[in-house]
Amino acid sequence: MQKNSIIHSLLALSVCIIVLSVTAVRKENRLLRHSFFKEIIATDTLSVIGDTMVVHTAPLADDVQGYAGKTPLDIYVSDGKVTRVVALPNDETPGFWKKAVTITESWIGKGISEAAEIEVDAVSGATFSSEAVKENARRGLAYAAKQYAERMPDEQAGIPNSITPKNIAALAVLLMAMIIPLFVHNRRMHTIQLMLNVAVLGLWSGTFINHTMLISIAANGIRLPSMTASALMLTAALIYPLFGKKGYYCTHICPLGSAQELMYRIPGTKIQVGEKTIQYLVWFRRILWAVLTCLLFGFNAIEHNQFFIIGIFIILMVGFIDDLLVLSPLAKLFGELLSGIALIGFADMRITHLHGLFGIEQIGIVPSYLLSAFILVAVINAINLIDGVDGLASGLGMLYCLFFALYFALVGETKWSVVAISLIGSLAVFFCYNVFGKKQKIFMGDSGSLLLGYMLTTFVFRFCEMNAYHLIPGEYRMSAAPMVAICVLTVPIFDTIRVSLTRIIHHRSPFQPDKNHIHHLLLRTGLNHIQTTCVLLAVSVLFIILAILGRNWNMWLLLTIDFALATLLT
Repeated sequence: MQKNSIIHSLLALSVCIIVLSVTAVRKENRLLRHSFFKEIIATDTLSVIGDTMVVHTAPLADDVQGYAGKTPLDIYVSDGKVTRVVALPNDETPGFWKKAVTITESWIGKGISEAAEIEVDAVSGATFSSEAVKENARRGLAYAAKQYAERMPDEQAGIPNSITPKNIAALAVLLMAMIIPLFVHNRRMHTIQLMLNVAVLGLWSGTFINHTMLISIAANGIRLPSMTASALMLTAALIYPLFGKKGYYCTHICPLGSAQELMYRIPGTKIQVGEKTIQYLVWFRRILWAVLTCLLFGFNAIEHNQFFIIGIFIILMVGFIDDLLVLSPLAKLFGELLSGIALIGFADMRITHLHGLFGIEQIGIVPSYLLSAFILVAVINAINLIDGVDGLASGLGMLYCLFFALYFALVGETKWSVVAISLIGSLAVFFCYNVFGKKQKIFMGDSGSLLLGYMLTTFVFRFCEMNAYHLIPGEYRMSAAPMVAICVLTVPIFDTIRVSLTRIIHHRSPFQPDKNHIHHLLLRTGLNHIQTTCVLLAVSVLFIILAILGRNWNMWLLLTIDFALATLLT
């Protein structure tokens, strides 16, 4: 049994190393400081060839003039040091450049910051041109320092670049956490250690294992002594488990884990969790780890996609927990807003333009966040509430996704079209089993309906923003895009508004469930589930046709016709 445990730990460690290695190569094009591809970047200002960065100062110092004209340079930087400085074609005399070698050679072998700060003597009799060369170098080195910092983000990764008092304190606390718990099992001592972890490792020095640190170490290796703390943390996280100390880093070192443990020790009523719930939470942790591992691999072409997918995961888990434990309306709202933070705040997918509604075009960032969050919550709950009969939510979802998929394809937004078509495929399989399944019938549940609402909101945001900023061919542009989106989603949106107002009029909470939704009304007329779904799908097709016809109408006119027709049909 112990042998199997060691093998399991070794396999887990191997997988972690492989994942980090692949991610480092994909994101940084390096593994332990070894480059895999030659040409990475080539712009007017910067070229990166392997490990060598070449800064072209011509665009940076376009306003700098020597005696005879401009004096542009190419500055070569490798491993943080200037390795070569070359003059580009210019109008200065060859005699000047022979003497100017003393200037350019003074930077070679120096670190970027050091080279930028040193004072260099001008060429005798050519002070004006010498100053131009030095100004080119200063601007080029400043740009090189910025680019090098972005490519070697030690500070951002929480990796200290120098030995400072707080780094020494962090190292001392870390050594205590790695050694003392192995030999001393005292609750008071453990509490003191947890407090030190939170105060020193967390709040003061910000030293803990994170995604950026791992990628930086995989790409650039460990540089001692400044990265001693990082190396020790990795030892505790990856090597200790091989010797039977599973979870040692989380339990005894991690400042976040320490804060969690301290919070649990605060006196008060504790929530009792059943054995079955614990099993579900264990699976939740495993799924979370799998998703984070997948995120670690990529989406480096568009970094914001990571947050979009994190939002998907959050809303999926909110629905899953609600299906399992039945969350309160406020708890569900909190989860929806949490997914909105990922989508709107971090992925930056939001409404920024009102298309002239109320005479307003672009809106500020705060109104944009608030409006986008409101739309997200409204659409998610509208789809969730319409999911009351077999095939209705999935059928409407397929219809709406088809509209957006075709539109995105027509305007050249292929990736969004593919996402919408993929969702149609998933919903189609579900629809068959949900509507026609007998022994193998499946249900969407809150996890499915909340996720569908999240995806439709994303499509609405993209649809409206593309039309607002004229990012599409003129023949496909829709001046009434916001109302077109509302018109397409009329059935769930209008039903949610109608039911909520009815509850409020009757002095009941709008969150209190009842049997007054449109599908309930149709069922009471004698229709079965399939017939009810078909009727509402047909009505939705009618509203989509109205949306297409009124795509360039006055927005208020389109909205009035849309809601008048919805009221009449209800």
